[in-house]
Amino acid sequence: LLRLTTKLGYKAYKTIYYSTQIQTNTQIVPVYDANSDNMRTNFLSPLNLSISVGLDYKFATKNNKFRGNIYLAPVSYNMKYVRLVELAGRHGIPSGQHAYHNFGPSITANAYWQILQNLSWNSRIYWVSNLSYTNIEWENTISFTINKYLNAKLFIYPKFDDSSKHYKGEHGYIMMKEWLSFGFNYSW
Repeated sequence: LLRLTTKLGYKAYKTIYYSTQIQTNTQIVPVYDANSDNMRTNFLSPLNLSISVGLDYKFATKNNKFRGNIYLAPVSYNMKYVRLVELAGRHGIPSGQHAYHNFGPSITANAYWQILQNLSWNSRIYWVSNLSYTNIEWENTISFTINKYLNAKLFIYPKFDDSSKHYKGEHGYIMMKEWLSFGFNYSW
């Protein structure tokens, strides 16, 4: 996943800002159905773009171990684009077209919590709707420092998306990604 988020804000009151946010994401590499040559996604297929206007509230504890922000946007322009038109139906875009556009509200919440010296949790919740479909993403990354040279991350990513009949699977519109990774650290 390649994601770019940028935000421009003007201070309204202490920790509240009038803000404009631009958020875009796409796949980096192709994804195929299991044991098949049937492509599900590819670079810029889909490309999601959201441009919104709203209020951003920033918060933090005194020791800064728990901090984050909540961005509420009553107006959001959303576009989904596919470079490969044969993938259009798979992503809720009418067949033969490359994109669809809609407007609706959105919410983004980010939080970081330093639970222990060697344990932290990063979380991101994103909700967008045009009142005929809903997309909810909840990314969770738990980072463990094992020792001076080793670390591990557990990534859990439930997602709800009812924008396409094709997304409806065995468990409805709920999808889940999770993985555990180990890394090597060295600093000088």
